[in-house]
Amino acid sequence: RCLDPLLSIALGIASGRALRAMREVADRPRCPGPIRVVFLVQYLPAWNKIEPVHRAMLASEEFEPVIVCVPNDVRSRRGKHLDPRANETYAHLVSEGYEVINAVTEEGEWADLRVFNPDFVFHGRPYNNFMPACYRSGHVASYAQIGSIMYGASWTDNYVDVAFNGDYFKDVSIYFAEDGWNAQVFEDKFDKGVAQGLQEAVFAGSPVLEGLYARKAASDGAWEHFSAGGQRVLWTPRWSTDKRIGGSHFLEYRKWFRNYAERHPERSFIVRPHPLMFGNFVQTGEMSQVEVDDFRAWCAKTANVHLDESPEYLDTLAAADVLVMDTSSIVLEAFFTGNPIVYCVPDGIGVVPDYQPMADTFYEARSAEEVESALERLVQEDPAAIRSRHDAMIQLADKLAVGSTDRVLEGLKRRLRPEMCEKTEREDEPSLDTD
Repeated sequence: RCLDPLLSIALGIASGRALRAMREVADRPRCPGPIRVVFLVQYLPAWNKIEPVHRAMLASEEFEPVIVCVPNDVRSRRGKHLDPRANETYAHLVSEGYEVINAVTEEGEWADLRVFNPDFVFHGRPYNNFMPACYRSGHVASYAQIGSIMYGASWTDNYVDVAFNGDYFKDVSIYFAEDGWNAQVFEDKFDKGVAQGLQEAVFAGSPVLEGLYARKAASDGAWEHFSAGGQRVLWTPRWSTDKRIGGSHFLEYRKWFRNYAERHPERSFIVRPHPLMFGNFVQTGEMSQVEVDDFRAWCAKTANVHLDESPEYLDTLAAADVLVMDTSSIVLEAFFTGNPIVYCVPDGIGVVPDYQPMADTFYEARSAEEVESALERLVQEDPAAIRSRHDAMIQLADKLAVGSTDRVLEGLKRRLRPEMCEKTEREDEPSLDTD
């Protein structure tokens, strides 16, 4: 892509500044002791991607992990008083039994991450615009190395444009890639930092897959809203119709879906849109708020339909019978449930080679009629298709899942270059109550 010359110059200056900050942090001696890692959790649907790493660190004497919970609606709070009680991320993880820090202090200020003296900081997703300035990558990289595990599966070849944004990744010291293709993309894109040993990509696989392979649902998830049996169909439309990032088929298929669900009262349907979808459609004018409210009301009054907007989705995925999906970052989790996937094919977007065995098992649909045809076929799926999907799951599990969490921990330990450590005790540091 051709960039405006001024923008190109600006990006070059920012990248150079980021590399100088990385060098200063890398050359700064650290005291011996556990490796301190801060996880900035904000977007709850992405937490499960990195939670296995946090769990492994808790079980290891070599790591000291801390979770700092950031409110999800930071942009709407800019210039306003911060209320520590209005932090849904914090409230949710506390309810799940985690020991966490509220990013909003009792004084209504952002907690300073430097009190933890972190060696590494992980953001939940690579988008600085969702974060307050003090937690953005450029600021954090001035005192800690940034580690990154992608918040969703990078399985389509457009992902380099969607997620590998220079604004964030220029500050990343170590990127734990799911596959070799994405590791190479990172090293090609940030070749100067890689050449200087300041940035690296580690082919780690996907930690979340270790716990998902052939996972059985712990509960029925959102399917608990239904008492009837029959085929369970889960539809997960994308948030934007922009074809460059995969495109959403919701607007195109919603009338068909309403008709199909009403024609099949013996089946159960859950619509689980991307969390940004309705808000984005209202903002772009593609839907009015009245239309959104009408769709919500229809879901609420239709006995065999449920609109699921809860933060947890793994059990709902696992307990479904069929998944109807746009291009999605949760496709790996969906695939590893073992359930068939009806894939609403986007135009002009290919599949990364490592994921082709998975994509080959999809039931491709390029129209609402083809979605319906696939659903009818899946009432009684061909056993040969089930065997092919199982074989592809084993192939991907061996490559992407087994040992991935250990590779992340080993990568962090290697990154610290222990020969540079001083034989001194850590200085006394402020502590924060986790209650």
